Formats: sequence, structure tokens, C-alpha cells
Amino acid sequence: MRRFTFTTVELIVIIAFFGLIVSGVILVLDPLERAKQERDNRLHKDAISLQGAIKDFFIATGKVPWANATESQSVSPALVWTPATDPKIGVCADSDCSEPGALIQAGQLYKEFFSHTSVTREQDALYVAKGGQLEDPINVCFIPDSEKTRKNVSQLYQFQPGETISPSGTPSSCFDSVSWVEEDVCYVCVPN
Repeated sequence: MRRFTFTTVELIVIIAFFGLIVSGVILVLDPLERAKQERDNRLHKDAISLQGAIKDFFIATGKVPWANATESQSVSPALVWTPATDPKIGVCADSDCSEPGALIQAGQLYKEFFSHTSVTREQDALYVAKGGQLEDPINVCFIPDSEKTRKNVSQLYQFQPGETISPSGTPSSCFDSVSWVEEDVCYVCVPN
């Protein structure tokens, strides 16, 4: 009776084959990158919701939420890059963000938005800015986390919170040499 056995070469080939399959699956299904992409997708949806709520608030009231918080007589004054949790944006009613703001109270933004990570976690912050002309777009942006989004430099923008938006009403384009450390980051901004 003859036994079926493998030679050393055959075993090495089989092990190498399974190793390639496993490494391919890990690369395709990188769970950490997928989680980062899901976070970016969630923040993108929140940015679109916030931008739409600000536009709806303008249509309903004839002014943007921050119009009363500025010295300007304009119904749509310029806004420097400001965190969405700042009370003048209208998501939060106070600086502690303990109460829903004007956008939620007026029904332009759904109540559950107040508990989203874009409101509750600083590292998931949304930023809002607008140029000084009525027709200037309302920009809502966030720092992406996934490598896939970060590599798409043509759709990223660079600014510093508190800085005035460019005269064109849109943020400055991002450079290829971003380190993604501390202040050297770029943002994804929802289209207007």
C-alpha cells in the first residue's frame, strides 16, 4: 500500500500560494482604512446637511445664521473659517454646545445632527466659511482621515481656522507636499 506524501518543494509552493491569497485579502479588506473611509463619508454627509440647512435657513429667514453676530448690515456677511460648533453657525446655542442652535430650532437641521461626531468630537470638526458677497458660496469642510481621500489632492483645500476666505469665495487649493501633521493639513469641502 502506497501513501500519498508531499515533497518539500510542493509544500513550499502551496504555503506561498496561500500566503499570497491571505495578503491579497488583507490589502483589499484593510479594516482600518475602511473605517477611515466610513468616517470621511459620514462627515461628508454631515457637511452636505449643514450646508443645505444654512441655505434653507437663508431662504426661510432672509439671512444666514451668523448675520446677527456680525457688525455688518448684510443678510449674508462674510464668515472666517469657523468651527460648526460655534454658536453663530447655528448648530449649537452656546459655546459649550449643550443646547441645539438656531438651525435645529428652526427645523432646517434635524435634531439628531446635534449628537453626531461632527458636533461632539473635536477631531471630526466641520468648518464653515463664506466670502462677503451675497453670491459667494457657503463652504463646509473637514479634515479627511482615509488615505484614499488624502491622495486626491485635486479635491482638497488648505486654510487655517479663523482665517479670512480668499476673495474668490472659495478656499485655496492644497499642495502635493502636505505632511498631515498638526497645522499642515488639507480639507475636503462639499461642492456648492
